[in-house]
Amino acid sequence: MYFESDTTILIGDTTCTGFVDPNWYIAQEGRVRELALCRYVSSALADMSKGDVPITRDAFVAIHREARLFEPIKCWLAFGSARQSSIKLVFEFRDIDHALVASGGQTIAFADSKHRLIRIPGLWRQFAEKFSMAPKLVERSPRDDVFSVPGYRSGDPAFSWAYRAVLMAA
Repeated sequence: MYFESDTTILIGDTTCTGFVDPNWYIAQEGRVRELALCRYVSSALADMSKGDVPITRDAFVAIHREARLFEPIKCWLAFGSARQSSIKLVFEFRDIDHALVASGGQTIAFADSKHRLIRIPGLWRQFAEKFSMAPKLVERSPRDDVFSVPGYRSGDPAFSWAYRAVLMAA
């Protein structure tokens, strides 16, 4: 299962050469993460007001083809592996035909008001489990750099996440 958000490439999202700035994808990852959080984690504001906050530890994007001005883009968010204080997030950016435009990921960690790492708060963990892909879909193959996906069907968007980035924690 994944969370989906729609957006459109606007003039301000492009560079002077007309291509989408790679930083736009990173910003969209944060935006989509927060939209999903707003919708599914009722205690998010209360957790943050007492000082328990999510922190982006790292983020990346891989551009598979250039997006065009005024092109509608769908961003899909799913969760990869979770540890005691951090969660891997996986993103795919797709066009209206569901062709892959870009993919990316983030690791978010949780800290208290004194900036010490804490365990993932309960409702946040439930949220991650709702949109989780691992370990149910992805199994490690004998080679370290390859993942095998039980039931994978080429072109099936529900499974395409697994091959690219879902176990970035590995």
